Amino acid sequence: EKASLSSPNEETREFSRSLAETRKRHEFLSFESAERLEKMLIESERRGQAEAKEDIHEEWSPSISWSPIEEEEVRRSLLDLSKREKKSMEGSIGSSSSISNQAYQVMDEPKEEE
Repeated sequence: EKASLSSPNEETREFSRSLAETRKRHEFLSFESAERLEKMLIESERRGQAEAKEDIHEEWSPSISWSPIEEEEVRRSLLDLSKREKKSMEGSIGSSSSISNQAYQVMDEPKEEE
């Protein structure tokens, strides 16, 4: 059943795995901050649109008190995300399918470990 990929259970497991990765990379972020960052990055990848990045910038605005390390790490994550998006768009001029294929590859990778 390929449909299980979009089932709430599978999405929750996928999110937990993804969140664990984010927590490892951003050890200094509080759990809540890491969880919010992860949700926003996932949402931004899903929508794959500039407005998603705007949402992230608004959400992680200076109204939240950041340590300089946290601020730099979030900035680096956003930069990395936009570089990946730009690269996938450059490689797929005239073909939007490679972007969605890339997204499926990313989603499928952790399954190989099981």
